[in-house]
Amino acid sequence: MSAAPRLRPSQPGDEEALKRIWKLSFNDEDSFINMFFRDFYIQGMATVVEFDSFPVSSVYTLEGARVSFPGEPELNCAYVYSLGTLPEYRNRGYGAKVVRECARRAFSTGSDFVCVLPASDSLYRWYEDTLRPHACFRIREHRFRLRELPAGPPLVQAEVIDSAEYGILREKLLASRPHVHFGNKLLMWQEAICKYFGGGLYRLRHEGVEGCATVVPEGDSLTICELLLPLGSVLQAAAALSSLHPAGSFIVRSPVFWGTDQGGNIREHVVAVSSPGRQLPVSKDAYWGLAFD
Repeated sequence: MSAAPRLRPSQPGDEEALKRIWKLSFNDEDSFINMFFRDFYIQGMATVVEFDSFPVSSVYTLEGARVSFPGEPELNCAYVYSLGTLPEYRNRGYGAKVVRECARRAFSTGSDFVCVLPASDSLYRWYEDTLRPHACFRIREHRFRLRELPAGPPLVQAEVIDSAEYGILREKLLASRPHVHFGNKLLMWQEAICKYFGGGLYRLRHEGVEGCATVVPEGDSLTICELLLPLGSVLQAAAALSSLHPAGSFIVRSPVFWGTDQGGNIREHVVAVSSPGRQLPVSKDAYWGLAFD
């Protein structure tokens, strides 16, 4: 007789089962999955559903993010990452169980909030039913084609920087705004993702004003996962980065509070769930930014 499914933290010896869940859930390359486990994963980072003595569903908790609102104490935040279930064990409610347990564990170890970025509208609805999030972070998103970029040399200059430099510059740019501060380990993982796909982290300069950008190429598309350039043009920034990473189409994500004269689509990005007795300060333009995707 099969044992009943059991919730638990990941433990030594789970790694191959966790890699299989990841592979069958997201179809990432083995080299990418191995990079995560080699450079970033630590024991207990995942919460799993164990069935017949091996993990069949898992989700990871990324720590090191803090919610910062001007005039308020910073709040600890855990990020729910890469939920997956083996195909033969889906539609049994294991995903909901493992996500709820992940949140419970995070709250029990001091997190004030748990945040998640659903990958689709249907997943937004699923997380609403599963975790009952009550707040969200929004972004301004631009989508355009190469022909829409300005002609001539870009007015924005871009140079590669590392995760430590990026973190310092990012905080300098966002210090007076409601945003999430990422610790260097999380920024190192984002840098590794960018480099894996041929992109990187960049310092931008435009008419004496500094900014920064996180760039991930994928085929003929370039995703600027985060563009922080207070007074600069989105199209000029994309042109500068396109000169380093040629592409035919572009997705650019930036804070709601910048670029109000440049259009874009304002949409929900990351949703948050508070620990019992805690309430996230209300802000219509609170910014999360990086999603580690």
